[in-house]
Amino acid sequence: NVQNALELYFAKNGYYPKGSLTWAQLTNTLTTADIGISQVPQDPLNNSTYKYLYGADTDGTDYVLGAQLEQCDPALKTDTDDTVHKIDCDDNDETCATTDPNKVYCIRP
Repeated sequence: NVQNALELYFAKNGYYPKGSLTWAQLTNTLTTADIGISQVPQDPLNNSTYKYLYGADTDGTDYVLGAQLEQCDPALKTDTDDTVHKIDCDDNDETCATTDPNKVYCIRP
């Protein structure tokens, strides 16, 4: 999983990949880091609307992973919210009562 790959990267380098990276950039960073990772999961749709997201602080001590969901999900009640490392994790309707388009499930280490 991506979190395990990020922890391996951290163990080798002393920091997570820094800054806001596209998923393709993160994939390239992890698969070329000589940490035993040859693949990174890709979003099945992977388009401009539905995709995986990655952001980190500038010194690489913290990161956030996000997934833009197609439909509302109760899991949005327990994820990280607000904007974190330039990733908008603020799913404004955790109750799924409206048609809010921002359904981003985010996790942090």
